[in-house]
Amino acid sequence: MLPLERIQRNIPDDAALVLWITELGERWGCVVRSQGNPIWQKLDNPTDEQLTRWRSRPASTHPLVWTHRSGRRSLVLGASAPASPSAR
Repeated sequence: MLPLERIQRNIPDDAALVLWITELGERWGCVVRSQGNPIWQKLDNPTDEQLTRWRSRPASTHPLVWTHRSGRRSLVLGASAPASPSAR
């Protein structure tokens, strides 16, 4: 585990680290910027109406690496793994 200060030193001022986790049936989102405290938000489960609306939209594919108008490049990172038995 890395200290928050070390993570923040590697985030440009005009960027953020965005992550989400699911643990024990709850979903949380977090935004970490180069300064300040991380911002956590509990994510509610979508309603049936929201799921239907989202699923009605066409699927799209996005590149893993893309270039912003400013020339800065971004990389999409993601991982999924089952919760360990000890976390339950």
